[in-house]
Amino acid sequence: MDTRTRTGARIILAALAALTLAGSWDSGREAAGTIHLGSASPEQRAIVEWALERYERAGLELPSLDVVFHGDPSGCHGNSGFYSPGRLDVCSFDQRDYARKVVVHELAHAWSAVNLTAEDRERFLHLQGLDVWSSWEVPWGMRGFERAAEIITWGVGDRSMRPLLPDRDPTHLEAAYRMLTGQAAPDAPAE
Repeated sequence: MDTRTRTGARIILAALAALTLAGSWDSGREAAGTIHLGSASPEQRAIVEWALERYERAGLELPSLDVVFHGDPSGCHGNSGFYSPGRLDVCSFDQRDYARKVVVHELAHAWSAVNLTAEDRERFLHLQGLDVWSSWEVPWGMRGFERAAEIITWGVGDRSMRPLLPDRDPTHLEAAYRMLTGQAAPDAPAE
């Protein structure tokens, strides 16, 4: 496995399982790889826990994050989810499978932000035939940052939703996942 996938501390999944309905969990901001989950419904907590388990299964360690839930897209700049350093905002929980994809996709942004070097990003842009890693001036599907997140989502997720990419061929997705992570994508679990 590429050493980039081992830069963060292990995610503390057991603490998420121990959350109470009324409380929030916070083990300290300075601990790398810690997920701070505030007020959330039991369904939202279960979705985040599922997503974190998918990253753990894939061996992709995440940075510390505050996960914040919103009742409408305004908390996510009009989107279903939004990643910014140290924070993941989630605004879509209408359908469980879509909500899972949103959380896994936004976590992919967090993973790539701390694990991909400038050289990795350039190599990925070249592989995808793109010019820009991330810019609001460029359409969503033409940003390397978004394509990388879709590929990580495909590899880490359960394959229930196809990536929003022009090339969805599994062989190409696997090659891109391997380029980004340095390892093969885990097999999709049976559910």
